[in-house]
Amino acid sequence: MKKFIFPLLLFFTIFYINAQDVKKILTSGKWYVTFTQENGQQPEPAENKDDEWIIFLPDGKAQEEQFGESMSSKWTYSKTTKIITIDGVEQKILKLIDINDKKMVVELVESGQESMIFTYEK
Repeated sequence: MKKFIFPLLLFFTIFYINAQDVKKILTSGKWYVTFTQENGQQPEPAENKDDEWIIFLPDGKAQEEQFGESMSSKWTYSKTTKIITIDGVEQKILKLIDINDKKMVVELVESGQESMIFTYEK
């Protein structure tokens, strides 16, 4: 029984720490859109990365700018589904594909819509 409990406990500890690391990375600065990709095509560089950015705050609030328009919203992160939900003027659901200290790749999840992947960098 001890042989089973220790690996299970270790797995959940690593899983919990990983989720905490994702939140820590998300809230570590301003994320600028640098590339967009539609329907599996080649990624295209963002025309002006200063026009599209987001800041995830530790208290669950977010600040965004898209094409010169500033917005405030709230965000949550689900460690089990790797989904970032942003509730503002409209709701955005982002599937986290990859993240590290300098780069984040997400897919916009909307049923019936074209696949959109965004690459953010600090």
